[in-house]
Amino acid sequence: MNKNHKAFSLIELLLYMAIFVTAAGIFTAILVNVLKINISETSGAEVTMQLNSVMQTINRLVKESSNIEIEAGTATSTLKLRMKDSAKDPTYITLASNAIKLQEGSSATTTLTSDRVVVNTLSFKKFTQYPGHDTV
Repeated sequence: MNKNHKAFSLIELLLYMAIFVTAAGIFTAILVNVLKINISETSGAEVTMQLNSVMQTINRLVKESSNIEIEAGTATSTLKLRMKDSAKDPTYITLASNAIKLQEGSSATTTLTSDRVVVNTLSFKKFTQYPGHDTV
């Protein structure tokens, strides 16, 4: 009886392992890059969403204000708005602790940005549009 048993030699086993390790390394690198891109895109979307929300809030408050109390043409980090509603007068928008803060009248300060976004700088500049309403 003639039995032919075919077995892997050590060289074949090492060759297969090298191919497997190379393929696994390539797939791991692709996965890591996909995850980095996903995190970057998600972060960018979060910043954009919060920026749009803050800009809408500022635009609404400026339109509702009776006066913008900052010097025209000069950049400042604090926006002071005089409001028709005495409960909201004055209204301040400032940068504190890497977040944009809003204080309306004597009410407690609220944060316009979440802790997932770090705000490094905030700058306002008043543009006078006589006889219309000034803008920021």
